Amino acid sequence: MSDADDLADLLAELTVSLVVELHPAIADLVMPGHFRPAGAPAAAVFLRPLEGEPIHRSGPPSVAVAELAADAAEAAHARLGYSRREGNPFLPGLALAAFYLVEARRSGAFGLGELTGGRVRAYPLTPDEAGHDPPLLPGTAAIRAWYPVEGAPEACIELRLSPSA
Repeated sequence: MSDADDLADLLAELTVSLVVELHPAIADLVMPGHFRPAGAPAAAVFLRPLEGEPIHRSGPPSVAVAELAADAAEAAHARLGYSRREGNPFLPGLALAAFYLVEARRSGAFGLGELTGGRVRAYPLTPDEAGHDPPLLPGTAAIRAWYPVEGAPEACIELRLSPSA
C-alpha cells in the first residue's frame, strides 16, 4: 500500500469517527428512506478573526473529496446502527464538513489555527439559514457543507468552531 493510500484510509477513518461524534446534532432527523447524493456538493469556511475583517472561502470539493464524504456517510450510517430502511438526509453533509475539519486539523488548511482543536458544534440549517453568512463572534469560525441528496436537495450542515474554554 502506498503512502497516499495510507493517508486516504486515515482521513476516511478520522472523518467517520468525527461524524459519529457529531451525529447527536442530527440524530432526530432520522427517517425512512435512502438519501443518495443527487447533486454537486459545496463547502465554505467562514473565519472571524479577533481583529480585522471576516474571511470567507467557498467552492466545490474535488471529486475525490466528495466521494470520500459519501463513503464516510455510508460507513457512519452502518456504525451508528441505522437500519436498512432508514437514513438521514444530513449525513453526507455532516461527513463533508467533518472531512474539512479533519483536513484542517491535519494540515493547517483554511487558516483556522487553534480553533480546530477547540469546541465543535454541528447544526443542520434550513435553506434560508444556509443562504446567509453565519453571525460569528470574533475569534470563531464555521464550516458549512451542502450535500444535495435525493429528497433533500438543499441539505446543509454547519460546524461552529470556538476556542477551548
